[in-house]
Amino acid sequence: MEAPNTLFVELEANYNDPEWVTAHTADLYVLINSGLKGDSTTEAVKALLLVYPHAVQQQDLKRWAKLANKALRSIQDTKPYIPDHGQCAEHLIANRFVLRRLDHMANVRQTGRRRRRVRINPRELFETYLIMTMVLFYRDALVMTQQRINEILAFARTINHTHIYFKTYQALAYIYNQQANHQQALTYANLSYNYFDAQGDVLERALSAQALADAYAGLNQSSEAALWRDAAANLILQTRYHDQLGTASV
Repeated sequence: MEAPNTLFVELEANYNDPEWVTAHTADLYVLINSGLKGDSTTEAVKALLLVYPHAVQQQDLKRWAKLANKALRSIQDTKPYIPDHGQCAEHLIANRFVLRRLDHMANVRQTGRRRRRVRINPRELFETYLIMTMVLFYRDALVMTQQRINEILAFARTINHTHIYFKTYQALAYIYNQQANHQQALTYANLSYNYFDAQGDVLERALSAQALADAYAGLNQSSEAALWRDAAANLILQTRYHDQLGTASV
């Protein structure tokens, strides 16, 4: 992108103003949609991430959801993996992080002989947002300030779903480790591991254990780091990502 569009610049200063967002929603949609190609793609997605938590509160939710899916396809590292036994896609990001979507088939209902109608699920909207955030973060295309982290947490609170909360904490542990803020990473990694351990979720436990290992290593607690590194390795071996996850750890 040769230079930031004027509206994109204004968005960075005003995206937390509901009246401003409402007044410019239509123009932002057109600009972001047209920008999802070529050299302008990253800037368009960054703009979408700013406006998206606010736009999804509006009546044209389905249109914004489609735009977000289009944006994700334009930047995703690889196509998501769809397990044979179900429809829950798994997104591998930078060989470090995986977001496995929740089961959203409950959104689909049959209406007699007519075509099936799909209801937009807020959990799916947040998942798309978090995937795009992590993709750009690992490409060093997104500055993860404390304000942005607070916005991620605020968006998660509007979804109000336990798995989403702890998946968000897990993602923040990875972000803080990457930023060498290992004490904060340790806090979030512990929260996520304890939750997913109670759920018996091998993949999520593996990801959280990896974050714990990296946090302890960053804090120069080598014995704890080694214990969690071994735990993460054993768990990762039980997933389909045993040849990928951890190959680019901090």
